[in-house]
Amino acid sequence: MVNRITFWVALFGILLTTFMWIQKQNGFDNGCFGMPAPKVEAASVSGCQEAMESESGDFLGVDNVVAGFFFYTTLGVLAFAMLFSSGAVTKLIGNLKLGLSGGGLVFSFYLMYVLFFDLQVTCKLCILSATAIATMFGFELTNFLKKRPFVLETAEEKFRELSIFSFSAFVVGALALSGQFLTANGNAGSSSASGDVRATVNEVIEQRFDQSFLTMMAPCEIDDSKMLLTAWQDLLDEDDPVMGNPNSPVKVIDLFDPNCPHCKQVHNVLKPIVQQYGDRVAFYYKPFPLWQKSIAQVHALWLANDQGRYFNMVELLFQAQQKEPMSQDQLFQIARSAGLNMDTFKQGVESSKYIKKVSEYKERTKNAGISSAPIVLLNGNFVGKKSQTLTNQCLSKLIEEELSRNGQ
Repeated sequence: MVNRITFWVALFGILLTTFMWIQKQNGFDNGCFGMPAPKVEAASVSGCQEAMESESGDFLGVDNVVAGFFFYTTLGVLAFAMLFSSGAVTKLIGNLKLGLSGGGLVFSFYLMYVLFFDLQVTCKLCILSATAIATMFGFELTNFLKKRPFVLETAEEKFRELSIFSFSAFVVGALALSGQFLTANGNAGSSSASGDVRATVNEVIEQRFDQSFLTMMAPCEIDDSKMLLTAWQDLLDEDDPVMGNPNSPVKVIDLFDPNCPHCKQVHNVLKPIVQQYGDRVAFYYKPFPLWQKSIAQVHALWLANDQGRYFNMVELLFQAQQKEPMSQDQLFQIARSAGLNMDTFKQGVESSKYIKKVSEYKERTKNAGISSAPIVLLNGNFVGKKSQTLTNQCLSKLIEEELSRNGQ
């Protein structure tokens, strides 16, 4: 029975990690579980998205979702192989299942610690996975301590177990394939009727739920769960491009990754704020690469800064945001659209002119206690709690309060 439970939990884990991968490819644009959300002028972060976009989203350079898929698959294969084993081989497979599930549980505890105490986010899908691993380990450990041998004495018992395993695997495989099919179908484009319905619903929502309502329901405020960054000015450099008034005592720092969907949302929320407070506040857009694929784009931003086209490049990179890694040809095309001198730009790319600067700044930011993006800092204060909505109205309110405190 324990072996069967392990197999079922492994299948659940395979299904869960497949769903997580689909959601990650979609940028968690509808939250952890893919539930539709109102398309309003606000930026709200999904705990699952925040967790998987952080550095803790990788294990030894491998995406945690991919690693989790192979973890569950390996356990499922071991449980299935146990049906055809006997004697010492059965004992060996049992020990392997116990050891592997125990290792998975330890890693899950580590991830939960990072999520709750470091990133301070709630990743519901991660919690589901950790619960599944804990359940699996609990049954395997109990079976090991009670020294219950796994024995299928008759051909009928073996056939029954094999039938149960095969049917379970078929159901999970069908669910996974249907999920992939529906996602591909959705990405290719919904039917016109479905699109019309969705557009109508969003139009009604936008008319009924304005900025005041959103701020009331999810008030944007300084995150009192995070300490003020006393050395926040160390995040700024003399050659940093700045929008607004560089001499203002009130400074807003937006830490972003050009490939991060939520960073793009925050960027769109900030744009009217920059226009509104351009003569009273200094705004800094600081790139913080979350993934290896972002390094080239961040490097390109600093090369664009040499030619005074930094903010043009930021805007174009967000507009060109895609799930797949950007090719060098695509990056060159964006640089050309930003108005850069291409000979100078290509020389900078070939010589890796600012690669060291990119890595050093990322390390400096991590040492300051920041390990994810987007992060919005207002004079060193973290703006907005993870579960809250970031709106134009609340940002304006917080900036006005900070201006008042500084006698502006």
